[in-house]
Amino acid sequence: MEKTSISVSEMRRLLGMKKVEAYWLVKQGCFKVILVGGKMRIMLDSFEQWYGRQFHYKKVTGPEPGQLLPPSLTVPAAADILGLKLHRQRRKKAAKMGNMWFLYRCQETQSRN
Repeated sequence: MEKTSISVSEMRRLLGMKKVEAYWLVKQGCFKVILVGGKMRIMLDSFEQWYGRQFHYKKVTGPEPGQLLPPSLTVPAAADILGLKLHRQRRKKAAKMGNMWFLYRCQETQSRN
């Protein structure tokens, strides 16, 4: 009989993460969870769908994450294709959120006569 669910501990070992982080993912509602005998079980099909649509977490062994996502471009590649200049700016306010990318259109300035 094929396995249809995994325990939170199995998911944690599969992704190589700590216990608190594993339960945080469960609490976020990333996958379907059922209670069996008072213990949480993660439905394997919903876990695999979630795994295939994200890039942050990687299995210790197994396929790369993001397999179910369509091909995508990086911000610099998209800017290049669109003919936009890329300006990377850090601000104190943005430092907590990480780096921010700003795209702006390359426009020729015309002097007004």
